[in-house]
Amino acid sequence: MDILLKLDKGISDISLQDNDILGDKSLYTAVLVSLFTDKRADNADELPPEYLVGQETPDLRGFWGDAIYPESIGSKLWLLKREKQLPRVLVLAKQYAEESLAWLIRDGYCSKVTVDALNPAMGMLNLKVNLEVNVNSLPLELDVSYAWTFQMSIN
Repeated sequence: MDILLKLDKGISDISLQDNDILGDKSLYTAVLVSLFTDKRADNADELPPEYLVGQETPDLRGFWGDAIYPESIGSKLWLLKREKQLPRVLVLAKQYAEESLAWLIRDGYCSKVTVDALNPAMGMLNLKVNLEVNVNSLPLELDVSYAWTFQMSIN
């Protein structure tokens, strides 16, 4: 069981009820962590300008746990922070999201994960994630909107 995260205006926090931390038996928290934890960039990745300025070495970011876990977690969606709304950016967003969620299939939680990336409005990237779940999981709908919009459905 994971700790249930709540989202509000693009910021996640631990969910509490009666001064107790709520648990999450669905894939909700796992998907949030997979998509919105910054995966370490490769040396070949093009970094947003603010991660290059005034530093001897570029800031490749990444989750601290990658130093002790054999497989890195998170996505490279953060690399798209300063990108323009172009078709190639939608392709990259879809690719980064699918890569970050591939473990759900590999570890047997889902039989299929599909992601659609859209630009519904200026300055917005919408990710629609559909999971075909293999295990008992609570139904899940997720909508994150701020600079990003994220929707997920589980079958």
